[in-house]
Amino acid sequence: MKIKVMLLGPPASGKGTLAEYLSKKLEVPHFSSGQILRDEAAKSTPLGKKAAIYLKSGKLLPDDLMLSVMQPYVEQEHYILDGFPRTLPQGKTLEKIHFDLILLLDVPPKVVIERVTGRRTCALGEHVYHLKNNPPKREGICDVDGSKLIKREEDTVAVAKARLKVYAKLTLPLISYYQQRGVLRRVNGNQPLYKVFEDAYKLISSRS
Repeated sequence: MKIKVMLLGPPASGKGTLAEYLSKKLEVPHFSSGQILRDEAAKSTPLGKKAAIYLKSGKLLPDDLMLSVMQPYVEQEHYILDGFPRTLPQGKTLEKIHFDLILLLDVPPKVVIERVTGRRTCALGEHVYHLKNNPPKREGICDVDGSKLIKREEDTVAVAKARLKVYAKLTLPLISYYQQRGVLRRVNGNQPLYKVFEDAYKLISSRS
């Protein structure tokens, strides 16, 4: 299926995990702004060094910097986009790009904090687990590539609360903007993963 889907939602709402499932099912690339930034930070590029500061604090990158990072990705033909845009100015720069569907994952703040502190990521950075909701088959080991699972430096209660404040201030206006335009669809993200995927896929299938 050739399609462009944007995933929105609070931190740890499950955007990345859902995007992985949809990417495989629809056979389109998955572009995660968070993973792209973490890759840059790991390589200690000039951009990565700047990104690392924001990632550790829970703050968002400035709009102009974020746009320069994501421009090559959003201009591609088909994909699942996760974690971008996150502000109203960023969203307005994408007005010329047609998205088949914009999905919002609804998850309560209390659940977000629980998910952040229980999240574990494989050392290669591409596969995400949760100690309670989505544990690996072998403790501490990624099911897919066998790498060690780690707790990212930013996966703390303090950073989660900071990110929720940023989300309320900067991303909720973007969500209201899409909602007023009638292009946003909501999915209950506080349910088992298979059900989140089913609900999201039904919405995508009905629009494609």
